[in-house]
Amino acid sequence: GPSLKKLDLQFCKKIPAEAWKKLGDAQWPNLQEVNLQYCFQENGAGAAEALQAVASAGPSLTKLNLYHCGKIPAEVFAAIPAGTWPNLEEFGSWGVDSLTEQEKARLTGGRRQF
Repeated sequence: GPSLKKLDLQFCKKIPAEAWKKLGDAQWPNLQEVNLQYCFQENGAGAAEALQAVASAGPSLTKLNLYHCGKIPAEVFAAIPAGTWPNLEEFGSWGVDSLTEQEKARLTGGRRQF
């Protein structure tokens, strides 16, 4: 809910798409840290809804770890509005070829160093 500040699902590779899809309307305005490392390594189903929920944090988000989430399609990132995460200090995306440096800059309102 709205009081959620940290979400750590590292290594949770087996969360079914149906569960991720329930997050589509989630609103987490106070979310500051998200770790989805490995969640979308084997399958990208549900990534759109998961990242839509993370996007609801907007400027509150300071850390986002998507390491080894290589199955997230580029369209998922493209659907997030420009400048959604202007205060990100850490944006981990090793192994996510669909998330280019240009896309990271677009999502953070121009920040390029992470």
